[in-house]
Amino acid sequence: MNSLLLCGYSLPHTMGYLPSRDGHLPSQILSREALLDYALLKGLSGVEIGLSPVVPSFNGAKIKTDEAEVNWHELFKRKNAQVVADYGVLTDYTEEENRKAIADAARAGAKTMRFLFSHLLCGDRRTLSHAGEFAERMTETVRRLREILPFAEEQGVVLAIENHQDLTSDEIMFGLWREVEQHPFFGVTLDTGNALAVAEDPISFADKVAPIVRHVHLKDYTIHFAENGYHLVRCAAGNGCVPFPEIIGIIQEQSPLATFAIEVAAQSTRTIPVLETSWHREFYDEQIYHLPAALRTLWKFGRPAEEPYSTAYERGESSEAILAEEWDCVERSITYFKSLTPDSPVHLESPT
Repeated sequence: MNSLLLCGYSLPHTMGYLPSRDGHLPSQILSREALLDYALLKGLSGVEIGLSPVVPSFNGAKIKTDEAEVNWHELFKRKNAQVVADYGVLTDYTEEENRKAIADAARAGAKTMRFLFSHLLCGDRRTLSHAGEFAERMTETVRRLREILPFAEEQGVVLAIENHQDLTSDEIMFGLWREVEQHPFFGVTLDTGNALAVAEDPISFADKVAPIVRHVHLKDYTIHFAENGYHLVRCAAGNGCVPFPEIIGIIQEQSPLATFAIEVAAQSTRTIPVLETSWHREFYDEQIYHLPAALRTLWKFGRPAEEPYSTAYERGESSEAILAEEWDCVERSITYFKSLTPDSPVHLESPT
């Protein structure tokens, strides 16, 4: 593996993004700098983190830093570390704001900026305000990308869209990549678990988008039977249903310069209602043919519907309990990837 980083979203409570159910945050919030130090101490290559003062995915939560003004380029250079810049939904911002974010990423030494298409979760397009909104968003995203990609190229930063439980593999390849004329500075942040959120098989999804993958979220889920489909539940890597060696092998073969980051899934369980007919109506017709492969994953790894699956956060437990669970998932995920030896299909290389 060229580079293995740690994604800050793996520790949302620890980093102060997500209060406990009773509104508490940790007494000692982990800063971006401390996250980087921890990652390097564990033998990783760096971090994926937002570079602005707020976290777009957590309603504008503040990011704790150790200094009021951090010279990120010097910080990463001094520590011989890599960074992937995290960003929000491209169409939520003005072109000027997008240009600033790209320039900030370049100054920090990031070669990739991960961004989002929408705020949708669980593949559920029924939550959109009106019929046709998804297609309108696709058109607007393409327009905005055509405007900004030449600037990203000047800055040397690839804009890598994540399959954030909203986009299918075909929509990425044909609705976006083809429509931006296969621009070399447009790429994909492949989230290994999120294929299941749009009822696609993780391996098939990875294989389709692999030629333009620039960054990978190594995220696992346990999968549980539900009355209306299945639940996807946060877990440490190696404890769920995602076939990491096969997916990493595909990416290494087709996009050998791609970076990888450990990301533990969100604290809240995701329910994918694939047995509700209305859930499918906003997808194009051919998407239904991906469903059998996703259901094979459910039948192979699915846990009983009656088995408890909630996280400490969902159970309303204390800040201390949530902290302990977050760190346990991260530590076990790191151990899992380190256990992939040089004789395995993929292994962890020490940072250079």
